[in-house]
Amino acid sequence: MDAEISGMPLSDRSIKSTSSPLSFRERQVLARVAAGITSKEIAAELGIAIRTVNTHREHLAKKLGTSSVAVFTRYALEHGIDLE
Repeated sequence: MDAEISGMPLSDRSIKSTSSPLSFRERQVLARVAAGITSKEIAAELGIAIRTVNTHREHLAKKLGTSSVAVFTRYALEHGIDLE
């Protein structure tokens, strides 16, 4: 899947926040999960292992209190992470 959304790479979109309880990498993974990208594709795009992506997803689940992709998506949208 193309890592570019709306002409700008997903990693460069509004996913940096100093007030977020999520790390930069967790926000990168969150944005991609919320955009419907698989863990395998996320790993390839970010140049990390699938297990590392899954670890980030586990951390997201703990921090957000759920592993629901729908909740991940809502959180991303509410915190200014563009998915378009």
